[in-house]
Amino acid sequence: MPEKRSETVASDIDELTIYQGGSLSEIRVEDLKDNEVAIKQLLNTYHLKLKEGNQKDANISILLSQVEFLKTTPFIGIVTSTLNIIGSIIIAISVNLEAAKPPVSYSNLLLFLGFALVVIGSIINILYPYIKGWFNGNKVKK
Repeated sequence: MPEKRSETVASDIDELTIYQGGSLSEIRVEDLKDNEVAIKQLLNTYHLKLKEGNQKDANISILLSQVEFLKTTPFIGIVTSTLNIIGSIIIAISVNLEAAKPPVSYSNLLLFLGFALVVIGSIINILYPYIKGWFNGNKVKK
């Protein structure tokens, strides 16, 4: 009996009593000799298990890609928010410079730069899921 509640004790159940009524079917090389059906069954089982393993590897790769996406999403949100804030501030400054008497010559350039930053910040949020799929697709290929 365990002393602590968190300890576990192995059960006394014999595995042989669970499977196939207590008897395991051994496969010997002698049984496979000249037994085409048994060999085909073994090969089919092997190929099915191999296929299942490949499918599980692909699923793991997809899940790892999704985890990376979820890890980087907050960072992308911070970057795009920063780009949008900086772009908006530059737009505000350029509008003030354009409204000044006389207008400053580079105010149109600042206005264009501010709009560009806001557009880039907005597009990154929209395109990031597709871009991450493209980048992760390049990593997954073997």
